[in-house]
Amino acid sequence: MAYTYSKVMDDTQGQANVADCFTSFGLQGTYPLDQHIDRGPACFDSTNNLEASAVYHLPGIATGHGFVSTATNGWSISTIVSKQSGYPVTPLVFVNRSNSGVLQGQSDEVVENTPALIAKYFNSSVCTSMPGQPAFGSNPCLYTPIPFNPKTVVTGNLNEYFNPDMFSMAPELPSPEGGSNFVGQLGSAGRNILRGPGSSGWDFSLVKDTKVKWLGEAGSVQFRAEFFNVINHPTFKFGFLAPILFTGLPADMGPFSEMPRATNSQITTTDGQPRNIQFALKVMF
Repeated sequence: MAYTYSKVMDDTQGQANVADCFTSFGLQGTYPLDQHIDRGPACFDSTNNLEASAVYHLPGIATGHGFVSTATNGWSISTIVSKQSGYPVTPLVFVNRSNSGVLQGQSDEVVENTPALIAKYFNSSVCTSMPGQPAFGSNPCLYTPIPFNPKTVVTGNLNEYFNPDMFSMAPELPSPEGGSNFVGQLGSAGRNILRGPGSSGWDFSLVKDTKVKWLGEAGSVQFRAEFFNVINHPTFKFGFLAPILFTGLPADMGPFSEMPRATNSQITTTDGQPRNIQFALKVMF
């Protein structure tokens, strides 16, 4: 049995498109002038990893060289059980509301930013009106904000794996020249602050070794029945666009002026293989 407890930190896997974690369009570095902003768990970081295996040779039942002895002796079973923590996930805003200057030969608006965390001291009086009420004032909230809680943000429900109402778009900043507001602020949600679903597996095999004299002193025939993912346990992961919480169009100035996307934290993609059974016959001489 082997258990690994680990933590790997970095600041994005690369600056090219889809270079970081291969989720959505990729977080390509939030702010080039300060790479520490993107420092967080690496895409391949898995906190807990447990692997256990066992092989047991079943004791013989009969002695001699008869049919019963041949049929009942030489059996063994083996099993491998594994369990692993989920990989990090970054919630995203689709467009570059921060105006950070990150470009990749395409429109600046299709480079993502991270959203903001709703502070624990959030006061709902910021909203001039709430969902279900007539729009009123300069800051109507299209959804009900909930203060961010790292212990409850991950729900575990595949239809909404983390609570999107704990995030908002980065608020607008006042223009230094006065007049109308403008966007241009980084979100406070760090890179890879959430964790996707973990994985587990159980493989099992049944082996029968039978001595065959005419194949020589070491001659034998081996029969193997192998079952991979024997309980057919699915492993889920975020799809290509799932972590994008907000479109983040510049026209939506207020932090709560846009509802989270309906499929923001929904998981519909599986990873790994379903149950797989194979049989093999090996002749050794």
